[in-house]
Amino acid sequence: MTRYILRLPMIRTLLPVITLFLLLAVNANADQFDAALAHAGRTAGDLKRDATEHPAELLRLAGIKPGMRVVDLLGGSGYYSELLSYLVGENGKVTLINNDAYDHWSTGLQARLAGKRLSNVEHETLDLNHMQLADKSVDAVLLIKVYHDLYWVNDPDGRWPKIDVGSVLDQLARALKPNGTLLLDDQRDQLTYEKPMLGKTDRFVLVFRKDS
Repeated sequence: MTRYILRLPMIRTLLPVITLFLLLAVNANADQFDAALAHAGRTAGDLKRDATEHPAELLRLAGIKPGMRVVDLLGGSGYYSELLSYLVGENGKVTLINNDAYDHWSTGLQARLAGKRLSNVEHETLDLNHMQLADKSVDAVLLIKVYHDLYWVNDPDGRWPKIDVGSVLDQLARALKPNGTLLLDDQRDQLTYEKPMLGKTDRFVLVFRKDS
């Protein structure tokens, strides 16, 4: 595994006292992350999505381990929350946080969680400006392909609330335990979820580790 470490100054918008880890190569050997993808009961839609999401690589990059407490922020329909559920195991916990708008737009979430199918996953619908996460209570936070939504202001339907991005980042920084990680996965300057760019853009991933 090749690791490049760049220490950042305390910049509010990049999360205070967090170290940037940019890993350009990861161990490709079969492991628990690959096993999570092969877990019985995953939907056909999720299996199809694996080909473009590369979830094993992302979750391996984030260092998800059994027993961890993980927040899947704006996790939508729970694609990553289900994989996280398998990885953290019965002694871990996954909190899938959506706001009201994301709940409205996400399909399949109720079916995914029905009957306590994923017993260690808790879905919460919250105002992101006031998540009330306990200090130093979370091992990892995932914001996958959603970070840009925190800045979204063009909402003709009036459904998307105004978000104080600095407040959200400060809340996440406080909630992360020492050595906790934040993974961001976002597009650059094109809409990746609409044609003609759908499935044709690259993505970048940043992993931040909290020092203290």
